[in-house]
Amino acid sequence: MLTGSAYLGEVLIKGAVEGLELLPAGRMPANPSELLGAPMMRDLLRELAADRLVIIDAPPVLRFTDGVVLAAHSGGVILVARAGRTSAEDLREAALAVEQGGGRMLGVVLNNVSEPGGKRKGVRGSAVPAESVPPRLLTCVMIGTWRLWDL
Repeated sequence: MLTGSAYLGEVLIKGAVEGLELLPAGRMPANPSELLGAPMMRDLLRELAADRLVIIDAPPVLRFTDGVVLAAHSGGVILVARAGRTSAEDLREAALAVEQGGGRMLGVVLNNVSEPGGKRKGVRGSAVPAESVPPRLLTCVMIGTWRLWDL
């Protein structure tokens, strides 16, 4: 779509939940970061956010620049870290990269946390006050090599 090969209405996919729409990444272009930083991407995100809550699932910020580039176009970033795998230094480095790239850090979600007794739980996190969360556009950035749906 960003290369001009399709229109938004042609590529949005209805989700299993009413009101949920997905916009798949499509084919990998030769210059993904340049495309994500282009005015066309900014315009697309503004169009989507005009009447939707937009959550961008970006690749790991320490391995790819995509998340940092997208963060500059969004209202805020929630980093996703994995307990036992993501170091405090990696977390600091990822947050710094987001902020230096023009993004706004909202917080961190820590997943794969063990409860007392060794039982694994899926997700742990802290709440962000509702008034501090931009209403329409968030970027979720991974830190490690796993994906959000591994939760």
